[in-house]
Order: sequence, then C-alpha cells, then structure tokens
Amino acid sequence: RFSTGYSSIAHGGASSVLQNEGDAMQLIINSGGSVRCVYSEAIDLARLGRLTISRGSHVEPDEAGRWFADLAPVGGPKLGPFARRSDALQAETRWLDAHWLSQSPPG
Repeated sequence: RFSTGYSSIAHGGASSVLQNEGDAMQLIINSGGSVRCVYSEAIDLARLGRLTISRGSHVEPDEAGRWFADLAPVGGPKLGPFARRSDALQAETRWLDAHWLSQSPPG
C-alpha cells in the first residue's frame, strides 16, 4: 500500500530519496511497506502502487493579495503573509518537511 500527499495514514519509518531530472522527494517507508511523503511530481508515484492522497494545507491570498499557507489540516500553523505565492509554497513545503513528514500520524 502506498499513501502520499500532505496527509496520509502511513506511519514513519526509514526514509529514502528518489530522484528524477534533478528533483528530489523524501519518502518515509514504515515496516509494513506504507509510504508517507509530501506530494510532488518529481517521480511517478502511481508506479509504486495504489495511492491515497489527502490535503495537508491551503495556500491562498487574502483580500489584499498577500499569500498565506494554512497548515490546519495537519494540525499546523498559518504561515505568512508572503508577497508572492511561490514564497508561501516554499514555506509550506519547509514546514511540512520539518514538522509533519517524519512524525507518525494519530491513530
């Protein structure tokens, strides 16, 4: 079973990095073979098996055009404001990598 996305049911374990065309993804693989990762198109995840993808955050502008990364779906903070969407996306990914990816999900 392969779970991916910003939120998944897989538990943390060993990590592995697969690379494709210069991009890297960190995959956390538990002892049961389930995988947890922050979704990216760096590799074709569907080739690894059945996917379960769920949202872990929302990156959206406010009425003034400032960007925020709301990580509430994974129990995280609201980051921002950022002048550019790309800055909010980078902050979102850094937070998910540092605080969500390697932690075992509840349940």
